[in-house]
Amino acid sequence: MIIKKAFLKLNNNKGFTLTETLSTLVIMSLVGIMVTTGIVTAVEVYKEVTEYANAQVLITNTITLLNDTLIYADPMTVHPNNASSISFEDTTTKKVITISAENSDESKKGICISYGENISDGSYKDKEPLITYAVNSDINVYTDWQIKPTSDGKAFIINLLVKGKSGDKEIARIDKYRIETINS
Repeated sequence: MIIKKAFLKLNNNKGFTLTETLSTLVIMSLVGIMVTTGIVTAVEVYKEVTEYANAQVLITNTITLLNDTLIYADPMTVHPNNASSISFEDTTTKKVITISAENSDESKKGICISYGENISDGSYKDKEPLITYAVNSDINVYTDWQIKPTSDGKAFIINLLVKGKSGDKEIARIDKYRIETINS
């Protein structure tokens, strides 16, 4: 008997009822909305995680390169020009090195390094970026950074802050990172 009813139902040419069709559309719409919301959320989370990872890599590379440069500073020749610029003589090459901010040229934006001949007249050769940055990067290169010598001049204190491209969201920060010079 059950088989006979199922066979009759299969041979029925009436199709779906309006209620069945509308129910299917409502259910499919809800599933579509949930999938779309999930995808949008996943993309936003991916962007945030990638942005944070890029900022952390940027800070790590910058600290490593600053450490490699500042470790050879002669403590007797350290001259802070302002909160984001410092000059000193390298003990290995005997050249004056200036580390400063550059904001004008997009290809050299960020922390730049230059090699000069003497501190007294502030002469230096072209500024080169400490780390090269992609112009279309999703992070705003160091919006706030400071490099200060300690009172005895034998170490440097570095503060770095990386913000998002819009400049309103802090992504990563490192405060009071200390680099000792080899001659201290």
